[in-house]
Amino acid sequence: MKMKQVLALALCAALLLCGGTTAAFAKGANSNPETGSAFEETTSAQISAPEAVTGSKEETVYVLTDAAGETQKIIVSDKLTNADGADRLNDRSELQNIENVNSDETYQTDSDNQLIWNAQGSNICYQGTSEKELPIALTVRYRLDGKDISPKELVGKSGKVTIHFDYINRQYETAEIDGKQEKVYVPFAVLTGMLLDNETFRTIVRSPSYTIPATNMQPERTIYTTNGLLGSWYFTGYLYSKAIGIKTGNTEEAGRCLASAAVDELGRTFYCVVLGSEVVTDENGNRDYKHLSESKRLLEWAFQNFHRITLLNQDTEDVLREVAVSLSDEGDYVLAQPVGEISATMPSDYDPKQAELIFDLPTEPIEAPITAGDKLGTVTLKYDGVEYGTLDMVAADSVARSDFLYTVQQIEIYWGKWWVKAAVIGGVILILLLILYIAVLRPKRRRAKRYSYSGGGRRGSGRSNYRGRR
Repeated sequence: MKMKQVLALALCAALLLCGGTTAAFAKGANSNPETGSAFEETTSAQISAPEAVTGSKEETVYVLTDAAGETQKIIVSDKLTNADGADRLNDRSELQNIENVNSDETYQTDSDNQLIWNAQGSNICYQGTSEKELPIALTVRYRLDGKDISPKELVGKSGKVTIHFDYINRQYETAEIDGKQEKVYVPFAVLTGMLLDNETFRTIVRSPSYTIPATNMQPERTIYTTNGLLGSWYFTGYLYSKAIGIKTGNTEEAGRCLASAAVDELGRTFYCVVLGSEVVTDENGNRDYKHLSESKRLLEWAFQNFHRITLLNQDTEDVLREVAVSLSDEGDYVLAQPVGEISATMPSDYDPKQAELIFDLPTEPIEAPITAGDKLGTVTLKYDGVEYGTLDMVAADSVARSDFLYTVQQIEIYWGKWWVKAAVIGGVILILLLILYIAVLRPKRRRAKRYSYSGGGRRGSGRSNYRGRR
């Protein structure tokens, strides 16, 4: 069985705050004051600024738990309402990792660990983390086919699953009652909900009725949807064959409301939300429930006036572009084409000639080799000022590299380096000096040496060849 993600929510009071508290009782709650359910809380208190400006503070605590209910992280979100537009607001907080989440206003901390916000007349919304013990503890237990099982073991299993939530109230005051010291627990209103996977949710909201099997306490029962687009148990004359949900609701203040969805034979799905509608009675006493009739009319209008269109692909007119190529003797350019497609639901009067294609491609030649499918850039489609998407532009063909042109390029690159030029010039100078030495200086030295050994030169100069007695 696929694991369901469990969401626990609570409306709680008095966590991490000094000041006024709010609380509510849960109707039909467990008579034991130590049990209940938790996990989002909102509290309020008074704040003050150095100028004695009065404001208010709202705090919401989000608790992230694992599948067994163990707390993993506590995130606290605070809102300081700057009623009088003060330049600074003072607030006390024991949170860690505090950051302003809505604006750029900063804060300083004084010696009393008080936050002094540079509000500049604005409200302040900040967030931080806490390691304080929660006023409510949560434990989640699982049973598969009547047997206890851990969340880890439950993954991938099939059968009847029971998920049980245990909530323990930790927040109390000690009071004297009838001469005895008794614990008086703070009352909490608690709500537990479950996030369903998409297909399960769709099945529920599109069902006109559901039969609940009989139990040892109740006989078989059938419940019916209040969505007149799906079923006629409560309302007649509004059935809509394309309807697939979703939810009705009404209050005296909000009027009759309906969030609806419909899908046609082409697979197109439209959603419609109607709020604050009325019930209109004609002269014959017939009632028209506008949240149903208007939703049906709007959905059908959408099917008639909007269509799913491919806005951009490789077959779109004028989408191919030439990109200059170097180091190839096969050609001077390669064609770039989009890969994939951009589709959207557009009005029936969509004019593709009015669409704007924005290309981001190289303006200088790119070097071969290039392989078909290599990304060369992107193309973005805009229509009536709205950007609908971006596709990669890739090479339509492969382009080989010329070894000769590549060799010439490498020579040019190396010759362009200063140290290569310096080395070549130095080598040329050495060669010239060597030639000069061989051609001019060396012959002169040889002639001078021969002349010395043959007795030439000035009289009295040189060494005598006589070896006998004088």
